[in-house]
Amino acid sequence: MIERIYVAAKGRFQDIVKYKNEHRKDLEEKKYDKLQAVLHQAFNHASQGKGKERHDVLGDNFEDQPIMWIEKHFKSFQLGQAVKKIHESQTLPKERAIAELLGAINYLAAKVIDLENN
Repeated sequence: MIERIYVAAKGRFQDIVKYKNEHRKDLEEKKYDKLQAVLHQAFNHASQGKGKERHDVLGDNFEDQPIMWIEKHFKSFQLGQAVKKIHESQTLPKERAIAELLGAINYLAAKVIDLENN
């Protein structure tokens, strides 16, 4: 009889541990709900929104788009941003292209100031 009680208690204990582990997993996943939502928005932005409009003009895979090759060739935030804006300007209407190019000039100016100060 004691053996049966022990086996039943052990089984119940294992059920409780299993339930707690599953519940803990659900709670852990909920901690990242906002991150998951932002990542989903970022994916949509890249694959359907502005990212697709500006960077997927040739139908390139994400890893072949400017966001990747700029980082590979320019190890500077300012230079990378300037190149990105120059590249984007080539596919935009005149006024938006001018705004991007002015932004590129500002990033280049920031790099000049950084070089002069260091």
